[in-house]
Amino acid sequence: MENHTHPIKQSDQTDRNKQLYEHGLTLVEHELQKFWFVFGAYLLAETVLLGGIGSMAKDSPTLVPIVSLLGFLVTVVWWTSYRYNHSLYLLRVAQLKKLEAYLPDCKFFTEGEELIRGEKVCDIKMPCDAVRPRTGITLLIMFFALVFLAAIWWFSPWQAHQ
Repeated sequence: MENHTHPIKQSDQTDRNKQLYEHGLTLVEHELQKFWFVFGAYLLAETVLLGGIGSMAKDSPTLVPIVSLLGFLVTVVWWTSYRYNHSLYLLRVAQLKKLEAYLPDCKFFTEGEELIRGEKVCDIKMPCDAVRPRTGITLLIMFFALVFLAAIWWFSPWQAHQ
């Protein structure tokens, strides 16, 4: 038997690109679900620790610096976890944007990037007071870290309170 190589027909390649794009959309959805699941778990843990600190501040102030240190360490892990998950999300979006070059009808991520850059897309312009989620999440994690550091300092044994 002879081995003949047949070039891939353009319509077959387009169909393959569409399938890849659909799979990529599923991966982006998975990354977002995982991202918010992990984010929510850390937010819950930090909120519980902060509530515990508030409860023990009067009755057990010597435990507050220890629990606050634990809370601060969790913010460090939260931050690194966020960066990890966000990088995977950005990778999936970049991969889909590459595929969009071969699918003229699919410009979801390309147009989203244009909107973020301040361009008008489908008669929509990004509001000037809009905050990127990455900025908001970073500020939230920093807020928790600063609150835990402040509690460590405020309730530390070497801090004299009157």
